[in-house]
Amino acid sequence: MKHEAEVQLLKTLNGQMQEMPGTVKTMIQQYQMSAIIFSIICVICMLLIIGGMIYGTKKIIKVYDEASSYIDGERNGCLWLLWGVGGFVESIFFIALSFNLVHAITPISSMLSSIFGN
Repeated sequence: MKHEAEVQLLKTLNGQMQEMPGTVKTMIQQYQMSAIIFSIICVICMLLIIGGMIYGTKKIIKVYDEASSYIDGERNGCLWLLWGVGGFVESIFFIALSFNLVHAITPISSMLSSIFGN
């Protein structure tokens, strides 16, 4: 029953965008813009994390190359830790980016799913 109501509401909304009041159009545009802005923030954070990982890698390699005596594998352990944590955080931002792009591309169905609690 709930699914049928969603389909009927989608048909009504999709076919009659020109007849909608200005407030509804504005609401949908604001919903899209908020998803787009959050997507941009996610991309910026992803680029900053990648830059930080590259800088950290260069710094770790430089420090361990200057110090001639270090435990075997210590440098590799630091690099694994850096790239493991950075990769995990990067994947979280990528998932958030994916969800927000879906919300920006299909705002009506995203709004309906949030209204109906799916």
